[in-house]
Amino acid sequence: MRAPLIRAVLAVYPAAIRERYGDEIAAMLHDSPRPGRDLADTAWCALRDRLSQRRAAMTPARARAAALTLLWLMLTPVGLSVAWIFCLLPLAMLGGPVMELVAPALHHHQVMPILLSLQVLPVSWLAHRLGRATGRSGRVGVAWLAVPLAIGVTVAALAALPDPWPGDLFGGHPAGSGAAVLCWAAGTAVLARAVRTRQRQGRRRAARVLALAGGFAVLDLATAVFVLLAVGHARAPLGYAPLWLPSALTGVDFGLVDGDRWMLGDTVKILPGILTVCTVYTLALVSAVIPDRARAEALSA
Repeated sequence: MRAPLIRAVLAVYPAAIRERYGDEIAAMLHDSPRPGRDLADTAWCALRDRLSQRRAAMTPARARAAALTLLWLMLTPVGLSVAWIFCLLPLAMLGGPVMELVAPALHHHQVMPILLSLQVLPVSWLAHRLGRATGRSGRVGVAWLAVPLAIGVTVAALAALPDPWPGDLFGGHPAGSGAAVLCWAAGTAVLARAVRTRQRQGRRRAARVLALAGGFAVLDLATAVFVLLAVGHARAPLGYAPLWLPSALTGVDFGLVDGDRWMLGDTVKILPGILTVCTVYTLALVSAVIPDRARAEALSA
């Protein structure tokens, strides 16, 4: 039990102190006759060194850059939402002719959800490019935590705005949207940290598989939380929960809510899609940060 606590205390120290004195501090704590008191004292010293180092390094220029980076992170979901709506305009204009062509085979309510789902592809590509560019800038500290937190705050704020716009675009249920975004932010932070760890270990293939599977799991959970709070398990049976996210993204719905077709899309609106592209943005940013920093450390050594 003492070893994990010692590692946790050492992690608080700045990297330079940890690399130079880490083994000595760990040995002292391991052999201490008063482990509880010494661990607390060492943790306090580590926190003080960490804060003093940050205060010394925080120049006005760096503070301004950090503020601009935080603003950029918080505006990202706004930009992606605007891109989503922008992609909707040509699809909406295309909807009439397409409906006339496919009317003999499909009910007209099927066309727009399917066209709407196609927006995931271009907006996800844009999110990936933005994430890679932001990650390479090197200005995002603690990216695995800062990015989901900043994005989550903005998406929750957008979802809480009054109807009919833009709150209605995110489902029109502030409590459900807030809980879903909270689950997404927490899950994405854990996932991003795990992906970052595997990348630093050089396990890039494992990092990609984890990002894909974990990203889908986090989004599935967030969508399920929203549907259960906004609709209720009586109208949306819990057994259908694994299908809610794929249905929301593809527009294919054969009666997952109230037993009626196309009801799920009317319930969740664009919330699953926006969280999807925000997940792509976050993981792309975290993936871009690691190789650059690893290369810089190798060059400096």
